[in-house]
This record gives sequence, structure tokens and C-alpha cells, in this order.
Amino acid sequence: MVSEVVLSAFVGGVAGSTITAITQIYTTKKQQRVETERQVAEFYAGRKVETLTNLHSTLDRCYRVLENYYKKNSESVTRADYHDEVISSLEEYERALSQASIFLDEIEREQMNKTLSELRSGVMSIQDKALSDGREPRKIDWDELNSVYDEAREVLRSQMNDPIEELEP
Repeated sequence: MVSEVVLSAFVGGVAGSTITAITQIYTTKKQQRVETERQVAEFYAGRKVETLTNLHSTLDRCYRVLENYYKKNSESVTRADYHDEVISSLEEYERALSQASIFLDEIEREQMNKTLSELRSGVMSIQDKALSDGREPRKIDWDELNSVYDEAREVLRSQMNDPIEELEP
């Protein structure tokens, strides 16, 4: 009789220990999986912020360069300046937009491309000044450029701030 009680206690103890061990293994693996997913999400969120921040800074730089060069008189805009600053700022924005497009939805990409189109028009005006042959350079539609510039900045602000604001209580 004692042997049956001892045997039952032993089997019960082994079964309980086995169940506890299996539960701990399952819980540990689940926690590791959740932690790995969190680390991956943090990595991609960091890349997104870095990429969109770069897009924002190249957008601002391109706009400021256009603004600066448009205000200069024709004689002070050289071909070298045009290429080194105006063209390079537009190319930087184009590269940044290409990299950031994966993080933008269709409407946001359209807005950023509309901004790119207006910036290109501005670059053409500066080109006219740099390559001046006496003709009046094309005019920049500053109302339209300012409008799409502000809308592009709002897209980027929203992309970067809205997820943070959603987390705040």
C-alpha cells in the first residue's frame, strides 16, 4: 500500500514537474519571439525616421537654394554655381525621395512628386539665369511652389509625428 502511495506521489511529481517545465519553455520561447519582433520593429521604425528626416532636410535645402538663387541677378549666377548647388540640391532631394517612397502611401508619394515637379520648374528658371543669353528667364510660380512645399512638409510631419502622438495618453 505504501508503495502505491509513493509511486502515485512520484508519478504525480514527475508529471507536475514536466508540465511546469514545458510551460516555462513555451513561455520563454514566446517572450523571445516577442522581443525579437520588437527589436525588428524598432530597427525599421528607426530607419523610417532617419529616411524621412533626410527627405525633409533635402527638401528644405533644395527650396532654400532655389529661393536664394532666384533672388540673385543674372550676372551673379554662374554655370558652376548652378551645377554645384542648384542641380546637386535637386538630385539630393530626388535620391532621398526615392529612398523614402517605400514609407509613403500613394497619396503621399503623389504629393512629394508634385513638389519635385515644382522644384524642377524652379531649377529650370535658375538654369535660364545661369545660361542667360539675354532672354528673360522663366518665372517661378512662388504661390504654387510654396503651396506644394508646405503640403510636402505636412506629409512628412504627419508621417513622423502621428505615430508618436497615438502612443501618448
